[in-house]
Amino acid sequence: MAVAIAAAVPVLLIPIQNPDLFWHLSAGAWMMRHQALPRADWMSWTLPGRPWVDFEWLPQLLYRAVFLRWGMTGLWLLKAGILAVSGLVFLKLLERRGVPKALWAGAYLLWAAAVSHQSDLRPDAFSLLAFTAQLAYLGSVGRKAPPAHGAPIPAEFIGFAAFYSLWADCHAGFAIGLAALGLHFFWRLVFKDKAAALLSGIRLAASALGSIFNPYGLALWRVIMKHLSDSVDLRQNVLEWQSPPLARAVWLLAALSALVATRRFLIKRQGGGARDWADLSLMALVGLLAAGSRRLEPYFAVSALPVVGAWLADDEPALSRARRPLVFPALLAGFMAFILATTRAPWLSGRSLKPFDSPFVCRRAAEWLGQNNRTLGGLRAFHLWGWGGYLGWRLPGFKIFADGRYIFHKLNSETSQAARNPQSWALFLERWRPHLALLPNLPLAYGGKPFYRAFMPRKDWALVYWDSKALVFVLRGAAPRDWLRRHEYREPENDRARHAAELARAYSAIPFSLK
Repeated sequence: MAVAIAAAVPVLLIPIQNPDLFWHLSAGAWMMRHQALPRADWMSWTLPGRPWVDFEWLPQLLYRAVFLRWGMTGLWLLKAGILAVSGLVFLKLLERRGVPKALWAGAYLLWAAAVSHQSDLRPDAFSLLAFTAQLAYLGSVGRKAPPAHGAPIPAEFIGFAAFYSLWADCHAGFAIGLAALGLHFFWRLVFKDKAAALLSGIRLAASALGSIFNPYGLALWRVIMKHLSDSVDLRQNVLEWQSPPLARAVWLLAALSALVATRRFLIKRQGGGARDWADLSLMALVGLLAAGSRRLEPYFAVSALPVVGAWLADDEPALSRARRPLVFPALLAGFMAFILATTRAPWLSGRSLKPFDSPFVCRRAAEWLGQNNRTLGGLRAFHLWGWGGYLGWRLPGFKIFADGRYIFHKLNSETSQAARNPQSWALFLERWRPHLALLPNLPLAYGGKPFYRAFMPRKDWALVYWDSKALVFVLRGAAPRDWLRRHEYREPENDRARHAAELARAYSAIPFSLK
């Protein structure tokens, strides 16, 4: 077990890369400054005053407090600590489900593989911890006799209500926890286990009621419904909402779960109780969700691995094969190869180990904008949605175009649609009329020329800055002529050697999955 935990440490220590972190920090700063929760957008020039339900306000306050005290290193260690605690609670879940200790190390490696691509500082980490803790609790009480009919435990009702009230202030992932409680309740009704159904119903009712006791009330549920309605657009435009590629742990877990479930239910015919069907249905539900969105891979691991382990404990022939001496070394070798080949390890990309790694933010362009704030600070700017949080945090007073918040889902989809060709892009610029534009510096061509010459014609836009990640354009007439004369590039190709080196660095910074 110690070897498995040591092997997973690099996964926990992957540097922070989440660009949404910065609008979380901005929100935390706003709350501390105003001693209130945000109710409307104040960061953008595109949707000022748009109602905003900040359902992640509690982690944002924590992020801000940690950052003020310990900086980015503190946030990095906070991220590692939350995931480490989740791992320990996962081991407790294995214990309470009766998984043989011989399987713990392998299960932990599979859990770490599923977590590896979500090892970032996100409010999702609090949901993963809460979801794991709930399953561990249900795994414990599930072995006890339920209370007599008509005698529910008041403390449990209060506990679940308080737990979900706190969870709803951290992240909307509490909806998955409610689904788990709902399945427990449903299957106990189906099997006419009145005492257990009563207790499960009390937990479900208390949790649903607790989720409403948040500063935004029922508006939080409207946000969840909006996320569901926007899911198609999100999967098309946001990488982390898309289906996981084949080289991910979720598919191995799905195959393993299907094999063990088939053997238990169809071959051995051992399954059939309310608990078995609740476990199977939750595993199937979360598995389908994870197949559609890679963000949910860790939830599937937490749902499936304890159940598979518990079922193997009842299947001696299969358990004996899982205990063979070479199984764990093979799994460990596979885990190490998987981590080295697929994770965002800084030692593979040539970047040193540091708390924050910045492939998804325009750090150098933001510094340049700060240096030229007197001239450009008041201009309406367009930029990638992933850059919005960083720009708004890095440049005080800078009004962003969009960021990763749900209120910008439609705008981000509109941007993606407009970027398909110069004609639709021209209509997009005409609609929003930005005076400043930050575009990604990618080795793309259109009509035999660099793409930006087709999308940002020189007669209208002056290229005033570029680096390996960003191109900065200013609308002619929006800045003083003498300033434009000093800063405009006629063509980056004028300095061909530098341009080639910059493009090579830009391409190397693109995640492999996007190339």
